[in-house]
Order: sequence, then structure tokens, then C-alpha cells
Amino acid sequence: MPKKPCTALTLLFASVLAGLFILQFGTFIDHATPSLIDDHDILYPLGDKSTATLQEIWTDLKNTDEYQELATKGAATRFRPAFYVFKSIQTYLFGSNIRLWYIANFLLYLSTTTLIFSLVLRTFGIPSALLFAAFYLGHKSWADIFPRLGPVEIECIMVGTPLIWLLWRWIETGRTSALYLAIPTALLFGAMKEADSPLMIAIGGLLVACGFLSGMRRMVAAGAVLLVTGAIVFVVMLLITAGAASSGMVSPWGPLQSYWHHRRHDSLAWLVLIPIPVLAAVPYVRGFDQLKISRGELAALVLASVSVEILRLTLYYISHSMTYDGANDAIGMRYGYPLALMQALVAAIVFGRLAKAGDRTIAPRTGGIAIACCLAVLIINKGLFSPNVLKSRDWWLQFNTDTDNAVSEAARLLLEARKADKNPVLIASGPVLEWEPKLSLIMFLKRRMPDTVVYFDPGEKSVNPEYYGKLSVKWGGTPMSPELRASLSARGCVNVHVDDREYANPDCRVLNITTIANRPAP
Repeated sequence: MPKKPCTALTLLFASVLAGLFILQFGTFIDHATPSLIDDHDILYPLGDKSTATLQEIWTDLKNTDEYQELATKGAATRFRPAFYVFKSIQTYLFGSNIRLWYIANFLLYLSTTTLIFSLVLRTFGIPSALLFAAFYLGHKSWADIFPRLGPVEIECIMVGTPLIWLLWRWIETGRTSALYLAIPTALLFGAMKEADSPLMIAIGGLLVACGFLSGMRRMVAAGAVLLVTGAIVFVVMLLITAGAASSGMVSPWGPLQSYWHHRRHDSLAWLVLIPIPVLAAVPYVRGFDQLKISRGELAALVLASVSVEILRLTLYYISHSMTYDGANDAIGMRYGYPLALMQALVAAIVFGRLAKAGDRTIAPRTGGIAIACCLAVLIINKGLFSPNVLKSRDWWLQFNTDTDNAVSEAARLLLEARKADKNPVLIASGPVLEWEPKLSLIMFLKRRMPDTVVYFDPGEKSVNPEYYGKLSVKWGGTPMSPELRASLSARGCVNVHVDDREYANPDCRVLNITTIANRPAP
């Protein structure tokens, strides 16, 4: 597509998408408060302040659990070295201004989506670009990403999108600078999250195979970059996590059951298979010389289309242990983001390439099928503006607001008691000692009331009482002694409890945070 119309359409797309984001998430961002899920990583290095100095951020970065494990034991349970650096930079820039965090994230979603949209638009035209946008933004994994600050996928988008742009530019224009810059970018991307390097190896292999079949040497080189860098990062990850982390190996039967169960109820999962029957009809059309495409390139397009389904099954496998053994739909959670990107790119490339290779009859028909798929996504939409995303947005807003109200109410009750010359005890509790929202609650209370002791019950049920007791202390808690527990009825106490059900403590004024019980299922 010519440069001027392409630029105008890209700006129009960005403007429309920005308007949709503001319309759907403007109020959410305006009322944004920290969440007991995820946001402790932001608040911990800040202490009771709104910002932190560069020295404080650096100290916190050095004290990251995984870095300390590696320094003291020679192995770490996680491998996310680049992610911690990016998170620290953001914490330094944004501090505790949660609204600013969300604004930055949505600007990231806007810019990265627009960047890939412009690539597809310039190379393949309007139908393919619209198809990319529909398949990408219509995916249900966004319901678990848009309303949150914690998913590592956000930082992966930040690095992965420039990597796509560099490799795309190399394949399309042959600029060696793009290929050279892609190498450090790929290494950085692989160091973001444990699953990134295996995905790079798989996608690199796919590019090598497709490039070989279609006779595109630059695609082979791009795939080789991903293969080699992915393999390097993967080996480093194995060396660092060996002996400290579980292998992650699970029986294939469980993920296969989860894949089939959840896939049957995902209408978009069936729609993204449309390129396969379209490609199946190509040999017939080629016989009438209406489509100038080689058998090798056709095989490459078929391989790319089939790989989408292989990726879906792979994601169910590698996230099986994080989804309660497949009870939750991994594709409907943040773990499904790679599929959202992959299915959108593959569909756009398949239809775009067929339209370019077709004659005056085939090209408009191919574009028509692409537009029809876009309209179908609007009907079965699971992403932006879908009930899924709206429900998730409203739940996160309510949960975070309820948390903020409970912490504020606890501070008010303690202040009133002290004005009456009383000194009640402040307790943070939850269903188990190690539950993330309960641990975060200790931090939130301590941050709001830095001069107040926040007690926790070290006798709460736990899989590892010693470790999580120490973690509770690290996050600002103080173990409640038997003597203190015995004096609660006489001294009085305020107990802030987070759980999926109401909690009662006869010795305390209990402030329950139970919104978590209504969290939408993915």
C-alpha cells in the first residue's frame, strides 16, 4: 500500500482504538487503586513512601528472591532476569501512582497493536490488517491482562513487539541493521519469562521451515536468529534453575483433556481455523491459473496455519500446573496471550498472501472472506468490549475498591480508639498463611499505618509455616504471641480479613474483604 494512505489509515486506527480504550477503561483508570493480587511487587520497594530513590530501587533489585537464591545457592526457582529490571525501572518512574501505571500500560497496548497493524496494512492491505486487529483484540486472554498490572506478559509485549517489527523489516526489505538489532532484542525477550525461550525455539523452527519451503532465505535467517538465541537462553535457564525448580513435566493426558474441554466452548477457536479450508481449496484454484503461488509457499502457509493449533495445545501443557490442573481455561487467562498474537498474525499473512497471489477474481474474494471473519469476530467477540472483559474490569475495580475501603476503615477505627485512650490490636488474616492477597494485606495495612504494628497468626494453616512466616515478617507483619492472643478480648482489636467467605472473630471488630468469591472464571 502507498505510504500516505497507509499512514492516514494507521492514524485513524490508532485514534479509534484509543477512543475505545478510553470509553471502556477511562473510569476504571480514574478510580485505580493498588490490588492485593500482583501489586505488592510495586509497593514493596517504596515502603510507606510514594516514590523511591535510584539507590533504593537498586537495593531492592539486588535483593530480588531469585537473584539472592542464585547468589547464595547457585540456582534459582525462577528465570525472569530481564523482567525484574523492567519492573524496577517502571517502579522508579511511576512510584505508587497506580493511575500512571495503567495509563502507561494502555499506551503500550495502543502503540504495539498499532505498530503491528501498520506492518500488516503496508504489506498486505486493509482486509488483512482488519483481520489481524479482530483476531488479536477479540481474544479472551485480554480479560486477564487489561485490568491488571502484574502479568509478565505486559513486559513481554513491550519487548516482543519491537522484535516482530525488526524481523518483519528484515524479511520484507533485507535491511541487515534490523537483523543485527533483532539478536539482542531476542535475547532480552527470552530472559523475560521461562516460557519465552521455548516459544522462540518453536517459532524460529517454524520460520526456518516456512522460509525453506517458500524459498525465502531472509525468512530462514530470521528463524535462525530466534532458534539460536532461544536455545542460548534456554540452556542458561536450565543451568540456573537446575535443582531449584520443578521440571514442569506433567502427564500429557491432563493438558489434552483440558485442551479439548475448553476448546469445545471457544467459538473463536473454531473461527481461527478458517485459513485451513481456504488453503485446501487452493490446489483446485491453481489448476485454473487464477492463483500464482508455488507448492512450497502453499505448504508453508498450511504449516503456519496448523501451528496455531499446536501452540494452543502447547500452552495448555506448559500452564497446566498454574490453572489448577486444567480446571481454569489457560487460553482465557494471561497465558493465552501468545496464541492471540500468533493466530492474528498467521491469519493476516495467509489471507494477505493469497490476495496478493490471486487474479482479479480471487483477490477480492479472499479479501471478502477476511472481512467476513472480522464481522464474525465482532459477533462472538471475547476480547475488547466483550462481556468477558467488562465483567473482569468491574470485578477488579470492585475488589481493589473494597480493599482500599477496608484498609481506610481500619485506620479510622484505630484513630478513634486512640483518641479514647485505647490501644487495640491490628490483625491481618486470611484462609492460609501463604495466600498472596493475605500477605499483601499485611503490606497494605503497614503502608497506610507505618507506626502501627500489624499482627498475623503464625499458626494459620500453611504448607510451609516457617518460610511463609518469615515472608509475612518481611512484608511488614509481626507474629502474634499466645499472650497477645489471650489479651484480645480485654484490649480489643481490629481484624482485617481477606477470603472468599465471611470470617468471624468474637474478640475483634472484623472487616471482611470477600469480593474474591465473585471473581469471574476465565
